[in-house]
Amino acid sequence: MNGRKLWSAFVVLICVALAWACSSSSPKANDAGVNTNGQAICAAACAKNCNVDSDCQTSSGELCCDYGAAGKVCQLATTCPRFCSSDTTCDSATGQACVVTSLSPGAQKSCEQAAVGLKLCQTDSDCTTTGDVCCTIYDQGICLPGNQCPKACATSSDCQTSMGEVCCTSASAVDPSVKATGLCLNPQYETCPKTCTSSSDCAATGELCCNQICQSSCPKTCQTDDDCSGQTRICCMTAAATPARPPHVFKTGPTCTGTPTFATCASCGTSAGCSGCAGCTSPGTCTGTPSGSTCSTCGSLYGCSSCQGCTAGDAGAGSCVGTPTYSSCSSCPSLYCGSTSYNYCSACTAGTTPGTCTGTPYTCSTWTSTGVSYQSNCVAEGCVWTPNEAGTGGTCSGTPAACSTLSQANCANGCIYQGGTTTCSGTIGACSQFTTATQCATLAGCSWSMPASQCTGTLSACATFTTQTSCRTQTGCFWQSSSSLCTGSVTPCSALTTQLACQGQTGCSWH
Repeated sequence: MNGRKLWSAFVVLICVALAWACSSSSPKANDAGVNTNGQAICAAACAKNCNVDSDCQTSSGELCCDYGAAGKVCQLATTCPRFCSSDTTCDSATGQACVVTSLSPGAQKSCEQAAVGLKLCQTDSDCTTTGDVCCTIYDQGICLPGNQCPKACATSSDCQTSMGEVCCTSASAVDPSVKATGLCLNPQYETCPKTCTSSSDCAATGELCCNQICQSSCPKTCQTDDDCSGQTRICCMTAAATPARPPHVFKTGPTCTGTPTFATCASCGTSAGCSGCAGCTSPGTCTGTPSGSTCSTCGSLYGCSSCQGCTAGDAGAGSCVGTPTYSSCSSCPSLYCGSTSYNYCSACTAGTTPGTCTGTPYTCSTWTSTGVSYQSNCVAEGCVWTPNEAGTGGTCSGTPAACSTLSQANCANGCIYQGGTTTCSGTIGACSQFTTATQCATLAGCSWSMPASQCTGTLSACATFTTQTSCRTQTGCFWQSSSSLCTGSVTPCSALTTQLACQGQTGCSWH
């Protein structure tokens, strides 16, 4: 996405401690051409308004930056917005594109890194990033990871209250572009703004009542510097000349953060093997024979939906016959051991010989937060958690446990588990020991003999699959690499929406 990285890129913009105070006139269009129809606010620093570049300190790298209807202000040239109508006016060589970054009314497209832009959508099919959905809680649908798109609600009964969710009806106070009446939020991951009529309603947290919700601070509107007396501030008439804010992203659960250790699939293939990086694949062909010579036997083994090219028909009864593909668990490849996705050796148990946990753990302070409780993460690292009075966060202090002292299960957050070998143990058994079609499906090589057809159609041949991912979806097919090359694009941490996928991508962490 899109807007989730954008605002940090704009922090450097307007309040860049310029040496000029703003005009103390009332907030109307002034001689410098700045449209101050937006509210002026008391601020510690204020950008100087301007008409042309010569009004600014060009010798220090400043230009007169145009914010359209909001006005023009002096700021560093590298932080000036560059509005556009098409990609052709942007620097595509550096990854720029003409993108929309805000849902605010009147927001214009600007030249930004393509990944920063919002992907507008109407249905999930418009979203091309794995794990993204078309989130329609805003005025316009945008593509977001599933765990950053809360369910709309009217009452808490619409939410998973057993999982700690509440129907937050004040979410639109955080972001006016939210059109939903309420959002199902879990306070453990996203605080629901507290509504108020006066600051006394916010006394428990020491906050102020600002725009009818409790906030840590509240900008004071003004017309002249005198309105800011006692605050050692000035009345900033150019406050409206700022980039339009990206939509607020509501976190509904743990997310994957960090930066993949390997930036490219080529480097991943050399260091960790192509399969070790999400988004990477190696050139090759799909070979083998779909398990079950017909849709009937394939469907009885793995379920008709797992056999591409087949459709479900009438169910039948029968017996389990045949010989398991692998005679023992020890002969089963680690990829299939205990896997319900492939079902070759699902009755076996996968394991590993001991390895070592190495690396440098995150500092304890990583988990300190005022709005989210990271107690479990803090304690897991051997740090000390002290909750705040509000119970919405806390302080994590102390010295984290050395990576070498951690078990494989706890080897995360800066630590990497290395070494160890995979093992496969257990007893596969004979096909005849299974008395139902479902049980029979746990072993490749076994088939459910039925008097009636359960699955009809023609199995898709392995050779018809052209990617490693699609090849593996057809039970019985294998991806045969044709070279040592590793191609594709490494999936960024933020696009991994499950804990397993996140922790499998070196450099990413789940919290």
